Amino acid sequence: KQMFVKPTGNKPSPSYSDVTKTIQTSRVGEGAVFGFKGDPDGLYIGPNDAISVLKTPLGEQNDVIWFSLTGQRVCNVMIEAKPIGQATTPVYFQLAVVAQGAPHGPSSGPDAGNKSYIHPGQLSAQIAVFWVTNYFGGLAGRQMQQADALLREHGMHLNIWPSEVKTGLTTLEFPDRVIEEDDYNEMRRRVMDILATNGKSRALPVLFAQYRFPSNGLTKFASKGVFWPTPIVLVSPTARQTMSRCFTKWGTRLRLITTVRPRAPPDAIS
Repeated sequence: KQMFVKPTGNKPSPSYSDVTKTIQTSRVGEGAVFGFKGDPDGLYIGPNDAISVLKTPLGEQNDVIWFSLTGQRVCNVMIEAKPIGQATTPVYFQLAVVAQGAPHGPSSGPDAGNKSYIHPGQLSAQIAVFWVTNYFGGLAGRQMQQADALLREHGMHLNIWPSEVKTGLTTLEFPDRVIEEDDYNEMRRRVMDILATNGKSRALPVLFAQYRFPSNGLTKFASKGVFWPTPIVLVSPTARQTMSRCFTKWGTRLRLITTVRPRAPPDAIS
């Protein structure tokens, strides 16, 4: 099995965890150690933007090829293990490089796992809400209110554009069927065009829609081998309970990546 790994600590170690298809963070100018486990023959292993993130080899240990990644600026970069000459990248993770002094959040540091964590900056999570015409649920407004109330307990709040209710501007016409994998790139293009036209490109798109995946919520970072600098979030009409959250700070703004977990208590901000 091919996978990207993160060591226990910040140096090559026989103890590590799988970080494939996750979001990892580091600060500008600080090297973060990762590794690749698997056969490297015929693969390009490294960032898809080699100017923004520098890769420094650290050698091989315990069948893992170790390297350090150092962000040169605030950015969001894909780290890939991609067959040379091919567009598809089956093994990857995202590295979010934040400014010096920016908090990683309580997923790391002394506040890790602290469910009563309160962010000192009163951050605003900017989301843009879209309604696909195949959506039939009636609880979207309540879910957004629950998410906002939960965030306010932790020193944050939702900034929803353009409204918590359906509008003509953000209604996406779609055939009477579920969204398939082949539909995502075009769907995202339509969404980002609307956001760009209205000066809201910094907001995270949240789509209330029917899609083919066994979950109440889905965060898409890529489709058909095409990686997106901003993901899209889909919320199913069958989702009935609270939204749980994962936060990643890219640049000087906060993005909200939302999944929906039924019958689960609020978990820690991360």
